[in-house]
Amino acid sequence: MKETPTQEHNGVITNSLKPLLSSLHLNSGTTISADLASVSNHENFYTYELVEGIAKFLLERVSVRPTIGIICGSGMDLLGVSGPLADMLTDKVAFPYETIPHFPTSTVPGHAGRLVFGKLNGIPLMCMQGRFHYYEGYPLWKCSMPVRVMKLVGVTHLIITNAA
Repeated sequence: MKETPTQEHNGVITNSLKPLLSSLHLNSGTTISADLASVSNHENFYTYELVEGIAKFLLERVSVRPTIGIICGSGMDLLGVSGPLADMLTDKVAFPYETIPHFPTSTVPGHAGRLVFGKLNGIPLMCMQGRFHYYEGYPLWKCSMPVRVMKLVGVTHLIITNAA
């Protein structure tokens, strides 16, 4: 069934589409449709099973079960005399992104491109050294995938840093 922005579904469709339609310069007579079955089975999206497989791959290779995840943005590895944050971890195991199945690689200069598991002051955590950006050409579903992996390996708290 095709939806039109003016069709009511308890007010949700109409109200949520108005800002989007105005930003796209679409008029209220424009028809919007989606084949949800093809989207959910699309080969270019990470399925839950694939993300779960990435998490299992990592957990089979580490003894640390992180509860905190840190996405180290630009500058986070430049902590002066202490060195990169991930170097301060004990019991650490590092995975270059290219060694993790289905994981994208970071292309930003200065990003190490590694997932590092370890402990900081006895607290189990994992650090993502370098992230994936939309401006690098990665779709948003790929940019957000590492957060889904973090949740499946046990992360309950996430710290995200950037240079802004």
